Amino acid sequence: YGRGTFALCVAMWQSALGATYTAVLVLLPLIALRMMWIRRARSRRESSSCHLLVFLGSGGHTGEMMALLRSMLQQPACKYRVTFVMGETDVTSENTVRARLELISADTPFIRIRRSREVGQSYVTSVISTLRSTWDVVPLLWRTRPDTIITNGPGTCVPLVVVAYLLRLLGVLR
Repeated sequence: YGRGTFALCVAMWQSALGATYTAVLVLLPLIALRMMWIRRARSRRESSSCHLLVFLGSGGHTGEMMALLRSMLQQPACKYRVTFVMGETDVTSENTVRARLELISADTPFIRIRRSREVGQSYVTSVISTLRSTWDVVPLLWRTRPDTIITNGPGTCVPLVVVAYLLRLLGVLR
């Protein structure tokens, strides 16, 4: 092997060490933030009440959610405060919940956000609508600070779940 091969090996090692150093510089603050969040979460007192943020999808998703919530809300061990979130074009979910879930009060909030993607919408334009939906979700989660988010999979909930996860990593949500 000649000097060129040796120089190439040295350059590769330097590049690998530089990438490792950069990764450590980025990861250490994130790990420190996560550890502070864990410590803060442990220091909070446990409460018998829980704030649920329930995301309602249209159609069959709402029916499935009603079955789940009906069994949860009947449990006497914990008091639940519920906030419902749905797409702004969803016209049936609020009426369905109010009719089928007699355990919620009349002042239970129903919050509408922009949908991340409408049925049949192209994937190219759904990027813009997903960003708009994310724009709606950030202040919603900041304001409500739910203990638990319940969703059963409609695609519109993706911005909600991603933003909630990021806010949890930063210690804003539990």
